[in-house]
Amino acid sequence: MKIAIIGGGWAGLAAAVGATQKQHQVTVFEMAPELGGRAHSFRLANGIWLDNGQHILIGAYTQTLNLMETVGVNLSEAFYRIPFTLRYADHTGITLPINQHPMWALLQGLWQAKGWSWHDKFTLLRTVLNWQLQGFHCQKQVTVAQLCHRVSKKVYSDLIEPLCISALNTPPSIASGQVFMKVLQDTLFGVQGSSDMLIPRLPLSQLLPNPAQNWLEKHGGTIKKRTRVTNLQAIREKKWQVQGEEFDGVIVATSASEAARLCQSIAQPRLLEPIKLLAYESIITTYLYSLDTHLPYPLLALRTNQQQPAQFLFNMGVYIPTMQGYFAMVTSCGNNWLDIERDKFEKLVLDQALSIESIRWQTPPRIVKSIKEKKATYASEVNLEKVSTRIQSRLVLAGDYTYIEYPATLESAVISGRKAIEMLGTDSS
Repeated sequence: MKIAIIGGGWAGLAAAVGATQKQHQVTVFEMAPELGGRAHSFRLANGIWLDNGQHILIGAYTQTLNLMETVGVNLSEAFYRIPFTLRYADHTGITLPINQHPMWALLQGLWQAKGWSWHDKFTLLRTVLNWQLQGFHCQKQVTVAQLCHRVSKKVYSDLIEPLCISALNTPPSIASGQVFMKVLQDTLFGVQGSSDMLIPRLPLSQLLPNPAQNWLEKHGGTIKKRTRVTNLQAIREKKWQVQGEEFDGVIVATSASEAARLCQSIAQPRLLEPIKLLAYESIITTYLYSLDTHLPYPLLALRTNQQQPAQFLFNMGVYIPTMQGYFAMVTSCGNNWLDIERDKFEKLVLDQALSIESIRWQTPPRIVKSIKEKKATYASEVNLEKVSTRIQSRLVLAGDYTYIEYPATLESAVISGRKAIEMLGTDSS
């Protein structure tokens, strides 16, 4: 088939590569000047590449890693594999051994966890084993806070809350317990190495968008950047027109709001209703620079309050030689901070960085850039209604929001792109 893929983010690229592998002819339409969607890189005036938000993959992201390998990315060169670590500046927290069977890694991590009493550790182990006995399933309306009510306050504040915020980008009080358990099942009870953290050595655009573009063009695909689709219509049975060009099938792999716009006059209203009901959470990434400064851990968890917004601090220079002296402070679930003026927010972040007692800033840290993604992810709330991905025959949706069994991650975007190709295949018979 001749297939149009609207949107050149990670879902659209996964769909494009999958379609090309099935011998379809692919054209990708992307409104931005570069591919990658919300996960791309940009260049500063001094030549340094920064990501549009800090991303970390885990070993359980098998679909994403397979896609990277397909388009020619050498994973051992692209990532450092490190233990899952959630440590604070006072050295409390947990680290799971690298490349171990997940359950054995959890037991070792609990044994060596700092700052937790035996009671704390027991409450977590008891809760996780209970989830396993339940097959990692709970009722749809159960929140993460309710799901974890039996763990100690220390474990909840030091582990559960930051893990939920980083994985789901949704506050535990409204976040889906079922989605949270799915993430834990894949990481803590998946295959060997599934809980390992994969730290990129390369900018995001070099992990997938750029290699995927090269691969697609080498295999006959067409990439049209700076092209916002304004004309999508059915012209006859199983035939579609995109920007005046005829196609046998269309995959809409844009943001949810853009997909609703494109399909407004085509789809039955009930199909778009779940998209319109989605709530969103922001992520604010603030990049700092301080030469010769080191952190106790490459990734540091931070305790937050009304004056200290960031939950995580990354030392980017540990893994990327060209990024020596660069740090990223990440504020997930950042909706409450969006209305604060940029200068005031950056001062809060800077003050928070300076207040961490265990860090000796060798040179005064300065703000390089702050990035506010107002709709970084949809909120993985309880009782989300599943989005119907088939809009009409040979017109399907792709995007992380179409795969609500998982939070809004690179992995869910890639999975959705793969599934969209499968769905188009069933429509062609």
